[in-house]
Amino acid sequence: MKFFVDLLPIIIFFTVYKLTGDFLLATISILAATGLQMAYSWFRHRKIERIHLISAGLLAVLGGMTLLFDNSAFLQWKPTILYWVMGVAVLVSQFWGKKNLTQRSLEGLLKSSNVQLQAVPTTTWNRLNLSVFGFLAAIGVANLYVAYQFSESAWVNFKLFGLTGITLVFMIALIMPLSRYMDSEQKTEPAIINEDQE
Repeated sequence: MKFFVDLLPIIIFFTVYKLTGDFLLATISILAATGLQMAYSWFRHRKIERIHLISAGLLAVLGGMTLLFDNSAFLQWKPTILYWVMGVAVLVSQFWGKKNLTQRSLEGLLKSSNVQLQAVPTTTWNRLNLSVFGFLAAIGVANLYVAYQFSESAWVNFKLFGLTGITLVFMIALIMPLSRYMDSEQKTEPAIINEDQE
């Protein structure tokens, strides 16, 4: 359900663009859908995730500039800027704090799925964290390549199917090295995480 809610503004953007061929109208639709997404998150959970706030802020600025100057390039830069901001945060976390961002994120994700990890070496978390940084840097470049080397319509397709698909595949690949640290019973039967274990 959360995955669908997260994707909803992009799906609406894609649908409006494909039905009308109007990038500006699609931009208005994603701005409105993102506003509704923020409202839903607040009323449902009484909080809005930080990454969603950053994404919505970038969307408001770059989407507004797209409408003001009638230029799709502003909105096309938004995924790249977001990925690169996230990449910088991931890299900084490698040297700041007890746990890097990748460790905190994956431990939270696995905990929500009732998967318990045995002690994962710090070197493993650091390697995974650096791979996330590399991925975010590369996918930001890929977004600009598609935006400037292909048609507007091709970029809209890439935004929904390409970026989403690549990210899902990367997330699966990112979790796979952690399987050796999962309790053998949990690979078939989830258990509650012991939060004292890292």
